[in-house]
Amino acid sequence: MVEIKVSDSVRKKLLAFRDRNKKARWSRDLDPIEKQYNAVCLWADIGGASYLSFDGKGIYHNFDADEIIFLKSQVEMNQLLIYGSEKCPTLKQLLPQRPSDALECQSCSGRGFVKKDISKAIYKREDAISCNVCGGVGWCAT
Repeated sequence: MVEIKVSDSVRKKLLAFRDRNKKARWSRDLDPIEKQYNAVCLWADIGGASYLSFDGKGIYHNFDADEIIFLKSQVEMNQLLIYGSEKCPTLKQLLPQRPSDALECQSCSGRGFVKKDISKAIYKREDAISCNVCGGVGWCAT
């Protein structure tokens, strides 16, 4: 399992983000995963939801299998933070810093996203699917 350090200032902003999301949920209480793991839901669709706990764990809830999966790689964590930062820009602070010797990701040509036909219709942009090699950061450590 991969964990990241969540500073107090980022934690406060995530709490505020979670409170704002409560209003979007028609004032319903936190969902069971948010309660159990002290987390915030960053992304959800018909198949599952992704969370970041306040102690730095990435969590995925697979709705179909009703299974909780802790993110195991930095690539998965990068993807969670990249997608989450679209709604909560503070999350960009938690992404790893690019090392000076890092190489541009060959899979996405350094963009962090790869082109998919469906992306434009859903996300209103050409390159909306995050790269599975770099996790959306556009570089790979050597």
